[in-house]
Amino acid sequence: MKSARNGITSLLLVLVFLSAFVTPFEAEAMITCDMINTCEDDDDGGGGGGGDPGENEGVINTVEIVAYTMEAALQCMDWELEGVCIWMTCATFICHFDVSTKVSNNAPELTFQTYNFGNDEPWGETKYLNEAAQASPDSDFVKYLMELASDYNLDDIDLHGGYTTPGHKGNHANLHHRTVDAYGNPAIVAYMALSESLWGLVCDPKATPLFPYYIGNLDVISWRWSIPEVVYPQAFIPGIYDLGSLTNNYGPIYPRSSMSIQQDSFKSAVLGVYRAAHFIVQKGQPHIYYPLKPPSGKGRWPPGGLKYNNPDSGQFQMLYPDTESDCRSFPYGATPGLSKRDITTQYVWNFWRRHKCCRRAGSKLIYHSG
Repeated sequence: MKSARNGITSLLLVLVFLSAFVTPFEAEAMITCDMINTCEDDDDGGGGGGGDPGENEGVINTVEIVAYTMEAALQCMDWELEGVCIWMTCATFICHFDVSTKVSNNAPELTFQTYNFGNDEPWGETKYLNEAAQASPDSDFVKYLMELASDYNLDDIDLHGGYTTPGHKGNHANLHHRTVDAYGNPAIVAYMALSESLWGLVCDPKATPLFPYYIGNLDVISWRWSIPEVVYPQAFIPGIYDLGSLTNNYGPIYPRSSMSIQQDSFKSAVLGVYRAAHFIVQKGQPHIYYPLKPPSGKGRWPPGGLKYNNPDSGQFQMLYPDTESDCRSFPYGATPGLSKRDITTQYVWNFWRRHKCCRRAGSKLIYHSG
């Protein structure tokens, strides 16, 4: 699995810098297209980006994401000495013991982007990756997935998202659809180099830069239609599984889908990213994604699931439209400032999580503190 993931990452790096459009998803999409004989080029675009990849270059690029991540590295890292680890190594009838330090630190694992319209990826280079993966809303592959669960002619349906119902002052009747993608943070290697030069021992998040952990349009049935989470018990209990509080409620976490009823488009964007992050860091969830679940043991204690009001389980750093130099838990306040809002509803956040580790100094860990 690790070698396969490294291979995919190498291809993605080639995609970004050489525009050679080859990914594992492309092969799958070609097979699907052969089955349904519908893989014709479509020059008609949707949303604000159009059908030509060159029409929308995004509002932020990979170089800027790396730069903004590194600018916040010292503030978000929060490196701490936690305790010690005692290791035992035995040979025949003789055992000896070694001690190493145990530390904890936050690390940038994912970069999330969320947007209203299907071809308006704010992270410029991912537009090419998504189209290569047959993940654009106009792709025959995405429409084929939709037709598997629909009796309607999808050529007559706008799949680009956006505002589904009109909103009125004082009436929270706006139904928002948010497309969300999550890629491995491109600054992980630079972050580890800087951190190790400062502290020596730093916990590696084990996330792969530029790897597509989640592409919302490839999860079209679960993400758009809430299947099967619409019948989860959590989806029927108001106020218990919400992001926020009674006086600052961004909406229910379940069902973890693209749709939310929210008059404030910024809050719907925050909720959409939080929902996606919530299942990406777990295994066995009813979505099409690659789980971000680093291995534990042997001196590693990765974070668990994302929990509201627990900063160690996950924090976010806005990269666009505002560039934040620190990290915070979701949600924001009840009335976020204008600098946090984008008129085109394109948003990009880094996702940081806390890891604990100690340097391996023996064959068996027999005790650790902190």
